[in-house]
Formats: sequence, C-alpha cells, structure tokens
Amino acid sequence: MIFKHYLNYLNQPFNFSGRSSRAAFWSVFLLNFFFSLLLNVLELELGSQDGRLSTTFSLILLLPSISLGIRRMHDIGLSGWCSIIPVVNIILAARKGNDFRNQYGDVPEV
Repeated sequence: MIFKHYLNYLNQPFNFSGRSSRAAFWSVFLLNFFFSLLLNVLELELGSQDGRLSTTFSLILLLPSISLGIRRMHDIGLSGWCSIIPVVNIILAARKGNDFRNQYGDVPEV
C-alpha cells in the first residue's frame, strides 16, 4: 500500500487539484525521508561529504512534494496556500480529512 501511494505521487508531479489522503501524504513523507537518509549514508561511505546525491534527490522531488502538500490541504477543506505556513502545515497535514465531498473533489480512496 505504501508503494502504491508513492507511485501515485510520482505519477502526478504537476497535479495541484484534487485531494490526497493522510495515509498517502505520510507514506510519501516517510519514504522520501528514508531514501534521503540512505543517500546520505551512501555518500559518507563513498567519502563524499558535500551532499550532492541527497540534494539532487530533494530538488527532483520538490515540485511533486509541493503538489502533494497542496492536495493534502484540499483534503481537509483548506486552500493549498495553507501548506506554506511553517509548523502549522504539519499539524494540518496530520488532521483527518473530510469524510464528504468538498469543493476540491471526492474523498480519496485511502
């Protein structure tokens, strides 16, 4: 299930409309964190300390991550602009989404 969410995330890098479930958001967040950590360890093992691999990974996934965050805000019935508020966006992303159709679309599957 976690990889299904991740593949869906990678297949919708420029989709800023619609909704994403809480499970999808946190699955992607945890996998990206794990992959970044793995790249950092790999870089240290290879003797590099400049962080090029993890930085490149993060830059490649920047726009898909922004779109996922916006869709997550839509799931709780808020504008995507709420995703730029520091700290508050994490609290909002942890909230349960609306159990009904809202102005941003239908309820996500999971």
